[in-house]
Amino acid sequence: AKNFTIELPALLKMYPLECVEEIHISGGSWSRDRNKRNIRRDTHDHAVPDEVWGILPTALKFCPNLKYVFLEQFPHTLGNKEAADAYFADYKKLVKIVKG
Repeated sequence: AKNFTIELPALLKMYPLECVEEIHISGGSWSRDRNKRNIRRDTHDHAVPDEVWGILPTALKFCPNLKYVFLEQFPHTLGNKEAADAYFADYKKLVKIVKG
């Protein structure tokens, strides 16, 4: 959504969400593309952005065949207590959203 300047609800409508069986949630980082534009990359190295948490409950409603939701972050990014605690807090947030 960030890379193509599309609102998240509009982006969701572009996908056949009835076919989705798995969703993965992760954070990422910013970099520059070859045209010097800032782009968001799914690098699994930061916390999940607030916008993703905000749209996840809506996305789940449109995925009737959903079986799994994964929270992903690379282990090397969890090397201190603060980062590990933040990941666990995200996990608890994810469980709460999924359970509705």
